Amino acid sequence: MEKRSNPASARPAKPLGDPAKELRALYGLDSRALRDFSLVSPQCSLAFGASGIAYALARAGEILHDSEFLLAADAWIEAAEQHAPNKQAFISLAQGCTRRKIGFASIVFGEPGLFYVKTMIRSCMGDPAGADGAARKFLTLSESRLSRVADVHLGGLGLALAAKHLVSCASSVALRSELSNFSRRIVRRAWVKTGSHIRCNQVLGFAHGIAGQVFATYACGDPKLASPILQQLREMAIPHHRTILWPVRAGSRDVWTGWCNGVAGHLLMWTKVWQHSRAHDDRELIEQIARAVWKHQAPLGSLCCGAAGQAVALASFSAATGDHNSRKKTVAWLRSFRPRWPKGSPPQSLFQGKLGLLLARVECEHAKRPEFPIYQRDSLSAPMLKN
Repeated sequence: MEKRSNPASARPAKPLGDPAKELRALYGLDSRALRDFSLVSPQCSLAFGASGIAYALARAGEILHDSEFLLAADAWIEAAEQHAPNKQAFISLAQGCTRRKIGFASIVFGEPGLFYVKTMIRSCMGDPAGADGAARKFLTLSESRLSRVADVHLGGLGLALAAKHLVSCASSVALRSELSNFSRRIVRRAWVKTGSHIRCNQVLGFAHGIAGQVFATYACGDPKLASPILQQLREMAIPHHRTILWPVRAGSRDVWTGWCNGVAGHLLMWTKVWQHSRAHDDRELIEQIARAVWKHQAPLGSLCCGAAGQAVALASFSAATGDHNSRKKTVAWLRSFRPRWPKGSPPQSLFQGKLGLLLARVECEHAKRPEFPIYQRDSLSAPMLKN
C-alpha cells in the first residue's frame, strides 16, 4: 500500500503548535469533526478514519493521564462502529483502498482494527464486559477471510500483534487463551509461508517484509523462529560512513529511509532484538541504524514513510537504551519541523496525515516509553475510568 512520495507534489506547512491542544481542537468532544462525522472515505479504518482518530486520542489520554481524551476516543470509536456498514467505511478509490488491495482481515485497513481499538478503549474505561465483547468480534473478523498471512500492514502478522496486545485487555481466561493461541498460530503460519531463507527480491522492510515478521515473532513470544533469518539480514546490511542501511528488497540497492520499507522500521526491529539478546554486537548495530535515521531525515510528515515514523522509532530506541541526548534531539527536531504532505493526503489519517504527526509528538515529548502506533505495545496501563 505504501507509495514513494513525490516531493514535487508535496505542500509545505507551518510548524506545529502544542500537539495536545491541536488534537483536542481537531478531534475532541466539542470538535466539529466529531459532531458532523465529517471525514473523507475511508471513514472508519485505523489507517485513514475514525478508528485511527480514536486510537490517537486514547493513546494521548494514556500518556498525558487525561480522561477527556479517553472520553473523546470512546465517542469516536462508537461513531466508527455506527458508520461501519456504510459502503465507504473501509474502501476508497481516491486513496487506493480497494478490497483487491487491502483485503478484509487487516488491522489498519479492515474491520478488525475497529474492534481492536474498541477493546483497548473499553478496557481503559474499566468496562471488562465491553472489552471482552469487542475482543471476541476482533477474533471473529480476524479469523474470517484472512489473507497475506506474512504481512504486518495488510494481513496476518498485524493481527497477531494486535491479538497479543489484547490479551492484557481481556478479563475472561478463555478469551485470553484464544487471543494468545491465535497470535502464535498466525506467526507460525507466516514462517511456514516464507521459509527460513531470504529469497532474491523478497521485501525486507517492516510494513510488508522480513523486518516486520521478525518484530512480530519476537513480540508474540517465539523469537527462536526468527533466528535463521537474523544472520542473513546482518549479511545484507549496507554499511555507509558509520551507519547501516538495508535495501528495500533482497538483491537490490534501492534504499528507503522511512518506517514502512526503510531504515526506521529496521531500527524498531533491531531494538526489539537487542532488548532480548543484550548482546554487545546488537547494541553497536542499533547505534549505527539510529545514526542512519538521523542522517536521512524525511521531509514528509507522515508516520508511514515520513518524519513522524522516524521520530517515534528514534524515541523508542532512546528509551530502550537510556540515550537521553538522542531523545532530546528528537523532540527538538519535531518541534521545529515544517512538514510536507503529498497532495491529497487526508489530515485525519493516522498513517498518512497530520494526525499521525501530532500523536508522534505526544509520544516523543511525553511518553516514558514511546511506542510506534498500533504495532508496538509493551504494556497496558490500568483503567483510567471505572464504571
